[in-house]
Amino acid sequence: MSGRATNNAITALWTAASYGIPVTVLVLANREYAILKWFANLEQVKGVPGLDLPGLDHLALAAGYGVPATRPATADELADALRDALSADGPRLIEVDLASGATLPEMR
Repeated sequence: MSGRATNNAITALWTAASYGIPVTVLVLANREYAILKWFANLEQVKGVPGLDLPGLDHLALAAGYGVPATRPATADELADALRDALSADGPRLIEVDLASGATLPEMR
């Protein structure tokens, strides 16, 4: 899910932790509300507030709900994190830090 969508569903981490549900949450964090930026541009609306989302700490949010989390820095680390998370007995959160407008294959 995107970083912004995580804010709307973050309490699902509590449920997963409470019931030991083995789910892996992959957060693609670009630190912006990109779809609304795109829409504002399409509609030629300037200066829309609240579309940049700096400072969201998904790892801290996950920890607050009792869910182990990681932020891999390379594609190899991401592969390792996914392997570990998918074999875990409980929930895990993996945050992939993306540049604004980036896609996952651009990760180095």
